[in-house]
Amino acid sequence: MIRVLQILHGLNRGGIETFLMNVYRHIDRNAVQFDFLVSVHYECHYTKEIISLGGHVYDIPARREGFFKRKKALRTFFKAHKEYQIIHQHASSLSDIMPLKAAKEAGIPMRIIHSHNTKEGGSILHKYIHWINRFFVRKYATDFYACSGLAARWMYGYRQYVSNDYVIIRNAIDISVFRFEKITRKRLRQEFGINESQLVIGNIGRFHPQKNHDFLLNVFARIQKKCPDAQLLLVGDGVLRSHIEKMIHDLNIEANVKLLGVRTDIPQLLSMFDVLFMPSLYEGLPVTIIEAQATGLTCVLSSVITSEVKVIDSLIFKSLEDNEEDWCDVVIQAACVGRSLHAGKLIAEAGYDIENVSKELENIYTVGVNK
Repeated sequence: MIRVLQILHGLNRGGIETFLMNVYRHIDRNAVQFDFLVSVHYECHYTKEIISLGGHVYDIPARREGFFKRKKALRTFFKAHKEYQIIHQHASSLSDIMPLKAAKEAGIPMRIIHSHNTKEGGSILHKYIHWINRFFVRKYATDFYACSGLAARWMYGYRQYVSNDYVIIRNAIDISVFRFEKITRKRLRQEFGINESQLVIGNIGRFHPQKNHDFLLNVFARIQKKCPDAQLLLVGDGVLRSHIEKMIHDLNIEANVKLLGVRTDIPQLLSMFDVLFMPSLYEGLPVTIIEAQATGLTCVLSSVITSEVKVIDSLIFKSLEDNEEDWCDVVIQAACVGRSLHAGKLIAEAGYDIENVSKELENIYTVGVNK
């Protein structure tokens, strides 16, 4: 059995974690087993499930807890764990490549860096470190993965991008789970006190500046004036929750907005929505958009999101430079489009079937160990 060490910040319900757990559930765990190295010191959402699937979860200090403390912890960890021949680091930027460096020093032969983003959303210092590490990452990583071509170009640079010196690993989903169900739509609308004639707009994502909730709420306030009984359902949580609550109050849309928190019933919620609205400032390739399209749901996205995410024809891109009134009209019109037929089949044909992507990674790991 091959044991692969997956390295990421935490194990809560974010986009990277969702993708990785999709793979973990479907990969042949008799052939490839995952362990996880994280930088948080508490039990995360997926911790118990990982343990039940035969994996281990280890934690080390985060970079903010001290550069040398993290460096020492990484060295100590790899000295104590000689079982790994592969590490797979999932990153939103190159501002921390210490795990790759420590793994190389420990003699681990296959060291993967995997880009899941298209912009460094941190401080000016982090942006500078990311830019500098573009020149050093090739010294420590042996393999370069990305969720999209745009994510590869941003993370690894134009030269590596045009030379195709990277591998696209699609943010695949379990298509059998994501399908439109009329019965579920009716049941959930009844539970939330929403009738079938009301417009329901959904947004799924952590409450973080990247997701552009200020713009979303301003647009929805305009929608509510045209469709007084429209409902906005925000799925997620995060550091901006109090700010979002205040903004909802200030815009006088409290009766029309529901904060649902972190949910485990995303497939069912997608059946309830009429449109998914995501005006993000930057993204890698959002797995949420693949999930939504699998249910046939129309999505309205900011045009900064890679066009590689588009599978069904009804998906709409719009520039953040356009005014809020234009966005308002587009979202209302999109909600009237209706569900796309045979969406699941289209998702599979586009390469987003988790069964195939899990098998692809299993083969990559097996070949990597046997090089």
